[in-house]
Amino acid sequence: MSGFALDTNIVSAHLRGDAAAGDQIKANTRLYMPVTVLGELYYGAYHTEHRDKQLVRSATLTWTVFRSAARLHS
Repeated sequence: MSGFALDTNIVSAHLRGDAAAGDQIKANTRLYMPVTVLGELYYGAYHTEHRDKQLVRSATLTWTVFRSAARLHS
């Protein structure tokens, strides 16, 4: 079983609009996000000037990873 483990740097780059980071994420059907990355993602979202926007973006990415993992068990 192989996949792509997201780290904080790739997640942050993707959320900033880095096309290469987005391409890496989209190219993998199995995504993994360590709980520490998840915590850092939401911590950053809650402590930014654009909190609501970042929370939506964080939730969208989290849901994408969740769906990816769910496919492994179906």
